[in-house]
Amino acid sequence: MLDSAAPRPYHILQNASLVLLSLFVLPLSSLIIVFSYILRPYIYFRHVLHRHAIRHGPSFHPHTILVTGVGMTKGLFLARSFYLAGHNVIGADFEPYGIPVCGRFSAALKKFHRLPKPNEQDGSAYYIGELLRVVRRERVDLWISCSGVASAIEDGQAMEVLTRRSDCRCIQFDASTTATLHEKDTFVTATQKLGLPTPETHNVTSRDAVHKVLHQSPRTKKQYIMKSIGVDDANRGDMTLLPRRTLSETYNHVSRIPINERKPWVLQQFIKGKEYCTHALVVRGKVKTFVACPSSDLLMHYEALTPQSALSQAMLRFTQEFAGRMHTSGEGGPMTGHLSFDFLVDEVVSEKGTETRLLPIECNPRAHTAVALFAGQEAMMTEAYLTVLQHPRTQMNGHANENATKHEDPVTPKYPVRYYWVGHDLITLIIQPLLRLLLRRITLDTNVHNFRTFTEHLLLWRDGTYELWDPLPGWWLYHVYWPGQFLNCEAETKISHSPAHFAIPQIPGARSTYIMARQSIFPSLSHLLESFNPLKAFPMSSSRSFEESNVRIAVAALIVALCALFISSGQLLGQYFATAEGYRRCQPSVMGSWAKRTRLRWRWRQFRFETLFTVPEIFLAPFHIDRNQEKPGLVSSNDKIEHITGSPESRNQTMAVSQYSEERSNELVCWLPLLGSLHRNEWELRRYGGYNMKLHYGEPSEQQQLVGPAVRFREMSWDFMSPDIVRPFAVTTVSDIAVMARRLGMSWEVFRPEEGIMRAEGNGHGISSTLARSIGLVLQYIRLGGSVNSSPKSFFSDVREVSKAEMYVPTREADMMGFGILPGYDRLKIPFLKVGTKNEVYATMDILDSTRTASRKLRDINHLLADKWDAHCMYGFSDIIALAAPMIRRRNSTIVRVPTPAEYCSSLLSCKEGFVVFHNRLKEHLRDRDRNMPLEQAYWILEKYEDLKVRYSEWENEAENNEHVNDGDVNFLGEVHSCWDAATNYLVRLHDTKQLAYFDLMASHISHAVNYWGDAWGHIKQGKCRDHYGLSGLGAEGTHLYFDYLPLIVADMRTKGFEGPDELVHQAWFTMIFRGFCWWRCHSMHPAEHPSIRGEVLPSRYWGSRLPVYIG
Repeated sequence: MLDSAAPRPYHILQNASLVLLSLFVLPLSSLIIVFSYILRPYIYFRHVLHRHAIRHGPSFHPHTILVTGVGMTKGLFLARSFYLAGHNVIGADFEPYGIPVCGRFSAALKKFHRLPKPNEQDGSAYYIGELLRVVRRERVDLWISCSGVASAIEDGQAMEVLTRRSDCRCIQFDASTTATLHEKDTFVTATQKLGLPTPETHNVTSRDAVHKVLHQSPRTKKQYIMKSIGVDDANRGDMTLLPRRTLSETYNHVSRIPINERKPWVLQQFIKGKEYCTHALVVRGKVKTFVACPSSDLLMHYEALTPQSALSQAMLRFTQEFAGRMHTSGEGGPMTGHLSFDFLVDEVVSEKGTETRLLPIECNPRAHTAVALFAGQEAMMTEAYLTVLQHPRTQMNGHANENATKHEDPVTPKYPVRYYWVGHDLITLIIQPLLRLLLRRITLDTNVHNFRTFTEHLLLWRDGTYELWDPLPGWWLYHVYWPGQFLNCEAETKISHSPAHFAIPQIPGARSTYIMARQSIFPSLSHLLESFNPLKAFPMSSSRSFEESNVRIAVAALIVALCALFISSGQLLGQYFATAEGYRRCQPSVMGSWAKRTRLRWRWRQFRFETLFTVPEIFLAPFHIDRNQEKPGLVSSNDKIEHITGSPESRNQTMAVSQYSEERSNELVCWLPLLGSLHRNEWELRRYGGYNMKLHYGEPSEQQQLVGPAVRFREMSWDFMSPDIVRPFAVTTVSDIAVMARRLGMSWEVFRPEEGIMRAEGNGHGISSTLARSIGLVLQYIRLGGSVNSSPKSFFSDVREVSKAEMYVPTREADMMGFGILPGYDRLKIPFLKVGTKNEVYATMDILDSTRTASRKLRDINHLLADKWDAHCMYGFSDIIALAAPMIRRRNSTIVRVPTPAEYCSSLLSCKEGFVVFHNRLKEHLRDRDRNMPLEQAYWILEKYEDLKVRYSEWENEAENNEHVNDGDVNFLGEVHSCWDAATNYLVRLHDTKQLAYFDLMASHISHAVNYWGDAWGHIKQGKCRDHYGLSGLGAEGTHLYFDYLPLIVADMRTKGFEGPDELVHQAWFTMIFRGFCWWRCHSMHPAEHPSIRGEVLPSRYWGSRLPVYIG
């Protein structure tokens, strides 16, 4: 950059070149703004509709927000954010020499006020008084200070006045706190007092003090950087390391530094590491918003660090600690304002290894330009700001706050937004490299690299000022404000004739931004001016040299013109493609192969692009199986859905993820690994014969409906996506995701969709939920495991295998039981029965027994057991599971596990005591009967029972049967299944011939079975027990009582219209109990659920629920 010693013509050319460049690209820039205003009604219309919808919400109360510093990017961004959030925004800024700032023309402002800048003559009183008048006149609720470095202290004083003399709340620290944090020396001292780390820092007020510290450097091997405590733009970019290579160089450098008692400096240890900066909003000592990004001496490109990164988290923790300790220390006022830090990462090598330290080198108690990185999260950010208006438990963002702890974590950027300034990049990446290429100062490769970088910024990054729906501020900044300031700089120079004043002009109202622009643009121009210096490069004595110089200048001008044309066209195209909201969030790195279906559609009536993307609707679909079909992975389906089977064809059709790892999990949508897990589970289920698609001739048709996960392709428009959604989401329903999670081996720890809380874990999988505004319930799926490869043999190699014992029968009836519903059985006219909760049990009991005697008995028993281990047991009632449910096991399959339908599923029909006592009592019953009576069914039952007992030890041994869940003897299961079929057919014949109604028989049995617990304990205590055959007393005595209840059951049946012989009821009852035995041996529940432990039962109201949930 030109200094005060540079010739004045160089300064004139330097500023004139920038003005001429602005005029040169003015036609193209104007063309861009014309097109912007053509598009603006359509783009702006959506913002207006969104703002209108917010403002007319039933609980919304708009606030009046005053934002000062709207001439800078940070102030303009905050003004636009509050405008989009539905509030009234008042803008204010300094406007020296009558040159309006760009923010004045923003569509986000309801009104703009020009403020007088504090100066040495008038002090800050005039500025504070005018600010107070604006607050009172506009009835401002909240003042957000976005001041520059020169007026930081005055803004702190203004905050104290506004707090005392108005109802306006302020996002600004008080004067004492601002002064402490603003000055480098007091900041370091304050940080050390709080017990937080800082780099070595020395306050120096003379050159002798500087040399005293530097003389110790050879011994300590430390280097230092000198920084002015106050504002010193002339030396702002001086990062010279001290001491220099020789002592004389060190003395010469220090001698040029203007240091004295009135202008102190700090000597700070140089940390050789990367520099980072942060921006945070602090309200009453709590960090409400936070962003961190890489920094440099001249920061003109902004890209946020990932909030989950270790560095970002470390800087956040430091900011939280600093703000919290400052707030509670009692020094200064309440900590409410913007807080920005500059950090250096220092790596220290010790015996333990390399230790990374994070050291704060500077604090800026004001808003940072990095606040613009919250683009896309304006609603969440404005909510955080408005917490200062009310108590945290009362109101946020104008809406009634029903959950004050909802956003305890600070708001951090979620969207990959990156910022640049086109004016800066045009000079440093295009014009300067092209001219240097002509002078053969750089290579063509360097120029190509710069060109690629500029193109990437132009098309993929966002300009710090320009917005398509609010274009005028960007145009005004480059073609009115800056040229006006540069011309004013020349006028000031002519008046004052002060080269030093000319070199670093004090431009009020945009001072820090102006200095940034001069530091970034002017070095390039000054270098070019020296390159084209006629006295240096082209001698005056040679006319041919002058001609060559003119040719070079003409070529350079032509190149600049072509570059300007390209840049303007690129900006226009970039803005067109920028209208396609969400397109970059539908890329392969996010959606995998599903990104191939993402497309742009041009909307002529709105003159913009619309992003259309395809996501899966994951649901449970029925399988239509052909009797002759034998290949497990091939199912017939319609053309609109694709079944998830785990086969290579199915994986290709559903575009399952080919590679998955934890490193990609932050970018990849979580429904892709979910699809992979479903494929693995379905592949294993088919391999173990869970679907049993091969049917033998002569076997009865299955009654159950096979269902499995499937995908329906849904094309959606990003126009209707909530601003809270970062990635495209898959769609499913509460009922289907509940079933799929259970099939994957997860247990639902919390299942309260109506409250927005769902959490499941197990078998290396996890699901959690969150509520997204205007969308509803959004689920996050997590899988623990390695990679998934595309090869069929290795596709599932690193995914945790679902054990065979954890697989469920994949039928609709089995899934229904997990919601506490017993599937109906049409052949026996049994309806659906709900048994999941006690209240549902009592209601079902009232259906079975209209007198309600049995339900009252159940209530009395539960009341007696209130504090006992078996308080949840439903003794006797649990028989209904085997008696009412259909056969759920698939024929020729060993998969027999079903979800538990009730809290307690243990039944006398499942335990060994029930089997043994039934067998012996049945033999006694037949022995006492006349042979001439029709007892064929009873003898058949006894024959089948004894045959199964002799051939299969697991028939009576419940424990042995449960040891082989889903891995039992297929021959045993087949024979038991056939016995169940035969028993069912017998009962169906009785029902069809109207001899006996099975439902009435079952109801009568359950109505009396609930009495066995009390009666059995009474017999045990009175010593009236029968032969228990060496087994448990309660179960064995209870089964004896079942036989004792037979006369009562016969009497009940006659009250329900039965007119046949008593023995018919006996044989039907024997058949029903034997059928229940067969059902239990063909089914099993999880060892943790069976036989006497509560199982996970989901609320029955969610079975078949079409309530949508989204997987993000």
